[in-house]
Amino acid sequence: MSLREIKKEKTALKAIEAIKRIQDGKPNHRKLLNRDNLKLNQHTVEQEAGLGVGALKHHNDILTMISNINLTGSEQEKTTGTQTDIYLLNQQIIKLKAQKKAAITGKKDAIALKKSYAEQLETLKYENKMLHQHHAEVVSALFDLIPQEDREGIVIKAMSHGNTNVVPIKS
Repeated sequence: MSLREIKKEKTALKAIEAIKRIQDGKPNHRKLLNRDNLKLNQHTVEQEAGLGVGALKHHNDILTMISNINLTGSEQEKTTGTQTDIYLLNQQIIKLKAQKKAAITGKKDAIALKKSYAEQLETLKYENKMLHQHHAEVVSALFDLIPQEDREGIVIKAMSHGNTNVVPIKS
């Protein structure tokens, strides 16, 4: 969720709380405290929420909520409660859908990465096998270049140096 969406959501929540206070007749704003007859409109909600003039012009859902409350008249409390709940649930649905979409793309990326790693592992195993095979062939070819009489002496000489990691096999 981007910073702009987070700020927009906070503004909407401030406006919803301000609508509730205006409907209850208990505003906090000093200009609205002195009024006997509070009207519920965009301007008073912006004042009560501590927002600037025109801050709600991009919040169509809040504006429709205000107009619906004004249209219903006698059912103000019921409508406000349900509309507020509907608004909050819709916001939660939007968040959950975004989280689901992010999780699905993350899972797809992980599967593709796993497949790529598996292919690389198979390639490396094959190359390792080929290197071992080539090494065995080279050692065998070099060993064949040494005359039969000298082979035993070279092995004994290599083992007598002591700085090697070759362990003699006892028979």
